[in-house]
Amino acid sequence: MTVYAGSGKDYSYISQIILQGKWLESLGFSIGDKVIVDCQPNRIVIEKENPLQEEKTK
Repeated sequence: MTVYAGSGKDYSYISQIILQGKWLESLGFSIGDKVIVDCQPNRIVIEKENPLQEEKTK
């Protein structure tokens, strides 16, 4: 996996990571699922949001 240069506002470059593929579904991620992204230095954790968690945040 690679960090790519994407196009941002005013045509400036921004970092982007593209996650796509059938492997996501095999890991339990489906189209339309909500996810939680935990960002830490040198680490990004993506978890599928539990429906109970979603209700707590409303």
